[in-house]
Amino acid sequence: MSKTIQAITLEAHRLPTMAPPPKNAVRSFIDELDTLGRTIHNSRRAIWSFSRLAPREIVRGVLDNSISTELGGKRQEITALFTDVRGFTTIAESADPDGLMQQTSRYFTALTDVILSQGGTVDKFIGDAVMAFWNAPNPQTDHCERACRAALQAKVAIEAINRQFEKEGLPPFYTRFGIHFGEAVVGNLGSSERMNYTALGSVVNLAARLEGLNKQYDTQVLVSEAVYARVHHRFNCRFVDTVVAKGMAAETRVYELQDELPD
Repeated sequence: MSKTIQAITLEAHRLPTMAPPPKNAVRSFIDELDTLGRTIHNSRRAIWSFSRLAPREIVRGVLDNSISTELGGKRQEITALFTDVRGFTTIAESADPDGLMQQTSRYFTALTDVILSQGGTVDKFIGDAVMAFWNAPNPQTDHCERACRAALQAKVAIEAINRQFEKEGLPPFYTRFGIHFGEAVVGNLGSSERMNYTALGSVVNLAARLEGLNKQYDTQVLVSEAVYARVHHRFNCRFVDTVVAKGMAAETRVYELQDELPD
């Protein structure tokens, strides 16, 4: 009994780690312990599955009650990043649907691994696009730098996976990035039956607009003046233009993010 209880307790302690559950539950000839072992095993599987459908930091926050499960949000500063694949519609028109789904999933894995490594929250996948942000749900004093570093590292990761795609006869995915810093409303949006932890506001809209401006200026990573002011001491940035982005009223100076300065 003692060994069984210890094994079940250990499994219970692993619930917040969101690690994959073992193949089999802890079993016992005592009905009550056997039921408890199977219940903990099912709970681990449910939490692990949940963590693959939602950002892990959000799942962790729900588990420890630091993130509300009620609708609503709060105003706070974030750095938002948008990505998009050049010519994806053309690629999709001639691709096998199953093959394209697998290729896109491999691409998303490479991209999101970098974002997560820099502490970003992957908000959503929109077709071939990714929206991510920093400084929520956990505060990060260097969130602008993290977002810029993620974009530069993602370029390298995508170049590597594109080489694999080309060897397999698949079209490469050329990715554009837009990054902006500002205040947004962050929290749970949706209905009482289904909600999404996300960010709303002009900071998100301008990040998306910056991503689109890459096509106009033949660039790959564009950042706003607000981002430039916070990262120019750590990153090389080239002034591109002063623009009024679509849907915006105010002008903003736009910079191309080139590389990170050595320490």
